[in-house]
Amino acid sequence: MDLQEKYMNSDLCLQVDEYDCVKGVATKKMCHELCNGASQLHRAFSLFLFRTGVEGQEPQLLIQRRSNSKLTYPGMWSNTCCSHPLANYPKEVVEADAFGVKRAAQRKLMDELRIGEVPFLMLPNIHFLTRAIYFARNESSGNPRWAEYEIDYILISVLDSSLGSKLGDGMIHFNPEEVSDVRWVAYSSLEVWLKGKESKEDLRALNFTPWVRGLFSAGLLQRLYYWAQLYHTRLSSTQFSKEDEYWDRGKIVRLRT
Repeated sequence: MDLQEKYMNSDLCLQVDEYDCVKGVATKKMCHELCNGASQLHRAFSLFLFRTGVEGQEPQLLIQRRSNSKLTYPGMWSNTCCSHPLANYPKEVVEADAFGVKRAAQRKLMDELRIGEVPFLMLPNIHFLTRAIYFARNESSGNPRWAEYEIDYILISVLDSSLGSKLGDGMIHFNPEEVSDVRWVAYSSLEVWLKGKESKEDLRALNFTPWVRGLFSAGLLQRLYYWAQLYHTRLSSTQFSKEDEYWDRGKIVRLRT
């Protein structure tokens, strides 16, 4: 049994209803395996880790290319880190202030990208913005027996220039079982790729995971960049407060994938 199959059988995901109320637990395999064209709704998170440069410079998002050994969406580009809070870890089922999913994000960022919570992802620097619900079948690169049906907590964290410089090109020693490549991208570049315009690289729309495409189509990916850009002004400007209020923590957005 390889590592990904082990996770499928040992990881215990949180089954939820469409209101994000926990209904039970099930293995990752049970939650992702298609049965009569459907899979089980479960809780997940997507972390967006940004770094900022000098004032006025566009923030950059850390994106990763999923390993070809992944059972779902192998070889596809995605946001910084995506996974699930697990019942295997009691702290990850804590509901208040999205504490459980934040703890899960810390665990998986270390597992996938070898980026430790100290100093890069301290709990106070992980911000929950909203939730999204979507269903997507495994795409052509992967096994058609799998699918995603998730309520996805959108988490964001912004590194200042001093910390961001410590995670430059070639400085992220990712786990090859989980990740095959990483890069920092500005929104102007990502928009070109996600619109499917000509690209000399493999960063085209269909090579991105469906939840990233869904967030882009809904205009939320651009808003994440804008939130990150304003973050450094949070103590001195009302502009950040207005942008932060745009995000409805009580809402569950339905994504088109």
